[in-house]
Amino acid sequence: MIRSVVVVGSPEGTHLAGSLVRAASGMLPARLCDVGIASSSFEPLNKLWWRIDRQSPHTQKLEAAVLDAVADLICPLVVTTGLSPVRAAALRACRGRGAKLAHFSSDDPWNPRFAARWHFAALRQYDVVFTPRRSNLSDFLRLGVRDVRWLPFGYDGEFLGDRSDRAVQDASDILFVGGADRDRAEFLDRFCAAGLSVTVVGGYWGRYRNVHRRDLGQCSPVVVAALTRASKVSIIMVRRANRDGHTMRSFEAGAIGGCLLVEDTAEHREIFGADDEAVRYFTSPEEAAGIARTLLADEASRTRLATAVRRRITGGRHTYTDRLREMLKSVEDLPARPLEPSHA
Repeated sequence: MIRSVVVVGSPEGTHLAGSLVRAASGMLPARLCDVGIASSSFEPLNKLWWRIDRQSPHTQKLEAAVLDAVADLICPLVVTTGLSPVRAAALRACRGRGAKLAHFSSDDPWNPRFAARWHFAALRQYDVVFTPRRSNLSDFLRLGVRDVRWLPFGYDGEFLGDRSDRAVQDASDILFVGGADRDRAEFLDRFCAAGLSVTVVGGYWGRYRNVHRRDLGQCSPVVVAALTRASKVSIIMVRRANRDGHTMRSFEAGAIGGCLLVEDTAEHREIFGADDEAVRYFTSPEEAAGIARTLLADEASRTRLATAVRRRITGGRHTYTDRLREMLKSVEDLPARPLEPSHA
């Protein structure tokens, strides 16, 4: 029986690790192992190791911290997130000390930006791998993962409060929150060509210039929540390089109660329901621009949609506490996995 949790990842911002630790703290003893200790204070060294094989220069420090946490806790579940640098040998050592192993694959391991040989080897060591995208379920199975399950992202109630005066000043008609990929930049260029303007929050937008796009850079989760609430329309786009069907933002913006203009995917329809029930869907920049114009001119519709989506998400067991409970149940139900030879 699982009696404690070790979460490996970044606690910063809306990264999953912090949310999962907060979720666990109300249920059972929890320990966070911050991936930051695997990095060097000398940034060029981190960049070099990343180029070599998506590695971190002090991975052994993180692995030692994980093993210490496993030794300190009783019957722990180790949950790694994203590309947390815990390699196959360290995972086998955790199992040898009685831990169960789960991974939440927040990014697609086959995305060229993240693909790493050590990570593919590590994935085979987990009792369960959870992926928030149905598009790569079969890839995990072909890789040799023992058990892979679809588990969507969720939201962290810690970040829903409206505590930022800055957001009122920076609020705009149309908001997009997310990192800058080329396809996203091209989408917003075509969207703005219809005479609209967009405020963007996230990294790397400085690479793409557009006079109709205002870049606020990285913002804290509390500021993002307040911006979402104050802006008239929030665009939700998936990340194509990640083969996403939805994103973290899908749940976060819904729980906040924004008026959402959402990319039409099967997963989004499963989450939000039919068009105009809780959100509006788009399939192209031009269609999105037309719907945005309609929403900007119709305050009653914006209010109705914002109320409906907030009720749907907050009432639908989509918190990270709900997600962690599902992880725990999935691992509890699995038969014991035999120890493997150290060279496996």
